[in-house]
Amino acid sequence: VDFTTSSNEICFGDSATLELDFNQGGVAPFTVNYSVNAIAQVGGPINNTGINNISVSPSVGNNTYIINNITDANGCSNQNNPINAQNIYVNPLPDISITALPNPICVGDEAILLFTPLNGTPPYLLDYTETGNTTLFTANVPAAGLPVTVNPDTTTTYNLTYVTDAKNCESSLSENTILVVNEIPQVNFSSQNEICDGDIIQLNSLCLCKNPRTICISINI
Repeated sequence: VDFTTSSNEICFGDSATLELDFNQGGVAPFTVNYSVNAIAQVGGPINNTGINNISVSPSVGNNTYIINNITDANGCSNQNNPINAQNIYVNPLPDISITALPNPICVGDEAILLFTPLNGTPPYLLDYTETGNTTLFTANVPAAGLPVTVNPDTTTTYNLTYVTDAKNCESSLSENTILVVNEIPQVNFSSQNEICDGDIIQLNSLCLCKNPRTICISINI
C-alpha cells in the first residue's frame, strides 16, 4: 500500500484525507488500523483496490499519521511491512480583538482603536465597519497589533467583520466596541446690564448640555 495525504498543511476546520493506494495484492474489503499522534484509529471497510481515501479531522498543531497494519478479507495482514508516517499540520484560525482608548471622549477629541491579535499567523488583513458609514475599512495588522486614530463627532460603534492571516486562514468576526462621544456643554447667559448699588439681580443661564454641569462665573469689580 502506498500512503500519502491530501495536504500536509491546512487551516483548522478544513477537510483532509489519508490517501491509500491498494496496488500490491490482497483481497477487498480491507480494514486499516492506524494512529494519529499515537491514538489508535480504525478505517474501513474499504471495498475496492486502487486509490481510496479516509477522511480525517486533525486538531490544531502537528498530527502524525502512522499505518500500523492493513488486514484483507482473508485475514492476511501486512503488519511486518512498515508504511512511512505522514504529517498534517493544522494552523489555528485567526482572531483579533478591538478596544477604544480613551473612552469616552468629548467632541473634537481623538481616540485610538487598538486591534490586538489573539490567534493565527501574522500579519493579518482585517476588515471592519463603523456605524453611519457604508465604507468597508481595511487594516494591515502586524503581530504587535495596530493603533488607528479616530475622532468621530458622535457615539460610534466599530464592528470587526473578517480577518485573513499569513497562512491564508480566514475567520468571520463579530466583536465590536462602542466609542462614546460626549457633547461640548454650551451655556446662554443673560442678566440686567444696569442696576443701582445694593440691588440684587438674577443671573439667568440656559445650559444646552446633559446635566449635571458646573458653571463657573467670573465678576469684574
